[in-house]
Parts: sequence; C-alpha cells; structure tokens
Amino acid sequence: MINNSEMEDPANKLKDLKRLKLENQKLKQKTLTLTKRNQTSIDSIKSNAELYLEKLQAENQKLTEEVLRLTKKNNTRLAFQSELYKKAIEAKMSNEARKKSTKPN
Repeated sequence: MINNSEMEDPANKLKDLKRLKLENQKLKQKTLTLTKRNQTSIDSIKSNAELYLEKLQAENQKLTEEVLRLTKKNNTRLAFQSELYKKAIEAKMSNEARKKSTKPN
C-alpha cells in the first residue's frame, strides 16, 4: 500500500526542482552582475594605475631634468674654481720666481 506522502513525493520533487532551477537562475544572474562589477573595478584600478604611472613618469622626468641642470651648473662652477686655483698657483710661482730673481746674492 502506498501512503499519501509517497504519492506527493513526485509532485514535491517537481516543485523542489522548479524552485532550485529558479534559485540557480538567480545565482547565475547575480554571478554575472558581480563579474561585471569586478571587471569594472579591475578596469578602474588599471586606469588609475596607468594615470598614476604617467604622473610618476612626468615627475621623474622633471626631477631628472633638474638634476641634469644642477649637474651642469656644478660642473661649470668646478671648472671656474679649477681655473682660479690654476691662476693662483701660477701667480704664486711667478711671485716666488720674482722674489728669487730680486734677492741679493
């Protein structure tokens, strides 16, 4: 003899199957939505990273140019200083030579 719950079992299983299919569809839709959001976030992060990289590269270029300018300025000053030392040494040697030549024997 079949009891009443066993007779309802196929009907309940069908209801459960339909409910599960609907839940599955909702989950698929939610997964798609989250995937799209995630991709949008990734794209935004990439874009921000690219902009930040461009900013850093521009700043680096500016600093590199400043270092180059200061290096040239420093080299010019060093050359001038070297020339002054050279002239000072020549003047000292000339002065010493003059003193020796005017010194009484």
